[in-house]
Amino acid sequence: MFVENDTSLLKERAILKKYAFCRCLISRYPQDSFLRKDGALSGYEEIGSYGNKAYAEVDSFVTQCCRTKYSSKYKRNLYLMQCIDLYDSPALDSLVTAQDRRLNLSVGGNR
Repeated sequence: MFVENDTSLLKERAILKKYAFCRCLISRYPQDSFLRKDGALSGYEEIGSYGNKAYAEVDSFVTQCCRTKYSSKYKRNLYLMQCIDLYDSPALDSLVTAQDRRLNLSVGGNR
């Protein structure tokens, strides 16, 4: 079992946060051909050790966060800013920490 400051635990949390960032980008730019073709989202899921429910929780959180509109005084999309802010948010940190109970300790992240 992981302990709070275990480097393996911190690595797993970082992977889940990167997954959230990728999910945000894909949510905000659904027609972007680069993001549709890139495998980073599924790659982070494959190398992570959290169960399916953890990824579903992150997906739901990202969907909720993307409902908030960021406004630019020049009428530009601020989607990238929004995803960076989501990645750095205490709310995402709390969500990721809460997913520790869903860690699958077997090698390869089998869920």
